[in-house]
Amino acid sequence: MSFVLTLAVATTAAAAYTDIRKGEIPNWLTFGAFGAGLVASAATAAHAFGPDPRAIGLAVLGALGGGLACAILPFFLWRSGVMGGGDVKLFIALGALCHAGAGLDIELTSFIAGSLVAPVQLAFRGKLLETIKRIGMLLANLALPETKRFAIPRSEMTWFRFGPAILLATIWVCMVGPRW
Repeated sequence: MSFVLTLAVATTAAAAYTDIRKGEIPNWLTFGAFGAGLVASAATAAHAFGPDPRAIGLAVLGALGGGLACAILPFFLWRSGVMGGGDVKLFIALGALCHAGAGLDIELTSFIAGSLVAPVQLAFRGKLLETIKRIGMLLANLALPETKRFAIPRSEMTWFRFGPAILLATIWVCMVGPRW
């Protein structure tokens, strides 16, 4: 496993731990991983091509592009109130570390892992049945006229910690190998 993939696993492990414990992913972790991705890209290019400023610049642009590519979907989910900001910053950092190909693999696999992790977390917190009922109400609201829709206050929506799903996805992509 390459250095950047090892760093990605370490970063997501720390993020999952703090997400479970405190409900947040710290900025120092995500910003540090983002910076490490830029430095690792520059160092890898310098090692491969020598002190060629063009190669180093392209490698850094690849890291920035990976961060941007991995930011798009999570950013819109955050704007709609579905995802936390720490998760978005973690995906951006993973995109910079692993570049777009592996970063997007991790992102997609995280959503799949989240669909497996969420029911377990909700069951441990005793909110699984309540959440399933709310999902049914939200689905019913799609078919009902506006006057007959169920009112579900935002405060009653159930959140779950996404950090562990991102960790599982990162480990999976590292074991299977990114498709890039």
